[in-house]
Amino acid sequence: MLTCVIAIVALVLGALFGDRGILHLVEKRRRASTMEQDIARLESENRRLLEEIQGLRTDPRAVEAIAREAVFLIQEERAR
Repeated sequence: MLTCVIAIVALVLGALFGDRGILHLVEKRRRASTMEQDIARLESENRRLLEEIQGLRTDPRAVEAIAREAVFLIQEERAR
């Protein structure tokens, strides 16, 4: 009888805390969810950057705006 109890306790502990236990599975799912959020954020940023690149290739005003900003930053740095 004691052997059965010990075996059951060992199985339960293994199911909870083992390499393939429930706690391990919960952590893996949490990690996967975080990674999916990171992927969505990075995909969005990539789309924004691609649009910016396209604008710089086709819109002279976009290039001018960046050049003006760079000149402003240089002047600001010199003023310090």
